[in-house]
Amino acid sequence: MILTFALSLIIYCIILNFLFSITLDSFIQQNRFNRLMKDSREIGQLYFNLLDQHISSDEFARNIIERDNLAVINSRILIYNEYRQIILDTKQKAPLQNNMILTRDIEKCFNDSKQTCSTFINDTNRVEYYYYTVPFIRQGQVKGAIVYHGTYQGYAPAANMIIVLIWATAFLFCGALSLLYIVLSKKIVNPLLDMNKTTRQIAAGDFSVRVPANSTDELKELSDSINYMASQLEDTEDARRRFLENVSHELRSPITVIRSMLQVIIEKKVSSDKQVYYTEMILNEVLRMSQLINDLMDLTHIQSSDFKLEYERVDIAELLRRSIAKFESIFTEKKIVMRITFDEYFAAYIRGDELRLVQIFDNLIKNAASYTPETGDILVESSEDGKWVSVTISNSGEGISPEDLPYIFERFYKANKARNSEGVGLGLAITKQLIILHGGTIEVESTNGVSCFKVAFPAEI
Repeated sequence: MILTFALSLIIYCIILNFLFSITLDSFIQQNRFNRLMKDSREIGQLYFNLLDQHISSDEFARNIIERDNLAVINSRILIYNEYRQIILDTKQKAPLQNNMILTRDIEKCFNDSKQTCSTFINDTNRVEYYYYTVPFIRQGQVKGAIVYHGTYQGYAPAANMIIVLIWATAFLFCGALSLLYIVLSKKIVNPLLDMNKTTRQIAAGDFSVRVPANSTDELKELSDSINYMASQLEDTEDARRRFLENVSHELRSPITVIRSMLQVIIEKKVSSDKQVYYTEMILNEVLRMSQLINDLMDLTHIQSSDFKLEYERVDIAELLRRSIAKFESIFTEKKIVMRITFDEYFAAYIRGDELRLVQIFDNLIKNAASYTPETGDILVESSEDGKWVSVTISNSGEGISPEDLPYIFERFYKANKARNSEGVGLGLAITKQLIILHGGTIEVESTNGVSCFKVAFPAEI
């Protein structure tokens, strides 16, 4: 990058040098002619004083020679009288350059009563010369003329010095830019290169890489965002890998059971009574796989972008009563004491999808019944404060360990793997997703063997 800029700067300097040379030549010419025009007016006045005999020829000549030495650099002054004769030449011993041009300009000056300016280059020394001719006019007649003859070489040292300064400035600027690049590369360029390398590694599937923390301000915010993205992608990849492992495990177990039992039945190694028993076990495993597939399809559908809830006004208390009634046989079989804190007249309304809300409460109550031991108890509470409708489902039992609580809503996670072998670990994950889609929240606590799930939905106003 710095090399490209340096080359661009050099090209720029070459163009600037060329444009400067042209501009400087034009400026020098214009400045010289402005000075000559001013001097010609003053010398014209002296010339007329000479004609009127107000000054002597020596005084006139001395004045012109002083002007030649002081006012105009490298110029030669020639004064012509009205008869086109030279009456004064400040450098009469030096030869004139290109007399043909001088003669032409003098003729034009006297004939047209106009000033002329001619420039030409000497073929021998390749120096550019000029003739600047101004007529002395009185009462409409040309009484004489002045010719300035010289070169522009007097300005060359100054012009060359300016050009040298331009190039020196350019090289100094390149050096300063190089130093600035070295300094900034450590603070800006190098962090950007690190970010580019890291993002390429992330794009290639390596989510463990991180951008080194060696930048500040906005670049640090950018690197933190990239690191956060990599962390999220790493978590997503880990979750995907665990998901595939769990699905494989959940499918492998029933398939293994079904295969071994079918093999025993086919080989007729058991009695007819055992065959019936094994057939029932096969059916249970098939139902378990069917539940797994249905839950996976349900969870995938819920998490998809095209999933929509069918909203209507729903009485949460009435849905809780229905869900409790569904599992009455389990409560009776396990002698579970079911306690409900709200009466049959209590109602709490929200806007939601009735079928999905039924699924939520069925999952929670079934989960509570599964983990409640015989003669245990389940408590269902509901309240409404005008803004939120709250539902709390508590059950006695072994409780949930503090190590398991953070992961209780993850897919395929089972807090008590030994006692919950009939489940697939997707119920609570589906439940939480549905509650979030309804704009609600769910929390879980477990103390002294009592597990408590607290759910809240925005109340219908």
